[in-house]
Amino acid sequence: MRRLALALVLAPAAVLANADPPSPPAREDRIEGPFATLEAYCAMRGGTCEDATPDEAPAVSQGQAIRAYRFVSLDDTVHVAVQTAAGWYGRAVGSAGNGDGATIETVKLADVARDPDAELLFDLSTYHDPCACADLYHSQTYTFVCTIEDGALRCTDAIEHSESMHLVDIWSYASTLSLTRRGKNLRVARTITESDGMRRSALRRMAAPFTVTFHR
Repeated sequence: MRRLALALVLAPAAVLANADPPSPPAREDRIEGPFATLEAYCAMRGGTCEDATPDEAPAVSQGQAIRAYRFVSLDDTVHVAVQTAAGWYGRAVGSAGNGDGATIETVKLADVARDPDAELLFDLSTYHDPCACADLYHSQTYTFVCTIEDGALRCTDAIEHSESMHLVDIWSYASTLSLTRRGKNLRVARTITESDGMRRSALRRMAAPFTVTFHR
């Protein structure tokens, strides 16, 4: 699998203590808002944000519940911020430390919830290199989905869809995700597109459908 581009660093505090691969950046912070401006959200977080939005991120169409969005970094933490009719909302999606890498990529606006408005979908790719030697590494890619409910931002936690392990063991897989709204939740199924060194039983478990929720 390809090596991931490094833009920011990501590793929870527990990783620093145990020198283990990073856990998914899930449920790290609740969504906060609304705020009158993006700057006000950043100030509440304790500083001034730096823009981390990919150049190829698509523009928002007029008349959508998502009026604008930005990806920002603050004190080595990556945040997604979304403007709705009520104001700006934001949440952290990854924290930093110890030379690990993370990149926001593959940003999309698509109607996956089967309502009149598009949802914000984006991938966060992480890379853990414990010895800075490029021979030992652990890389993962996650998808987040954010929607608007009653004027407020709601997002899923991280949904993993690829992983490459080259530490004590060597294996990898990649998949595509199928996302379907089920009530107020999202039904997810993985289609495995490639794998190396993994048992078929493990791949079958990974391909089994599961449900994620939109939450604050």
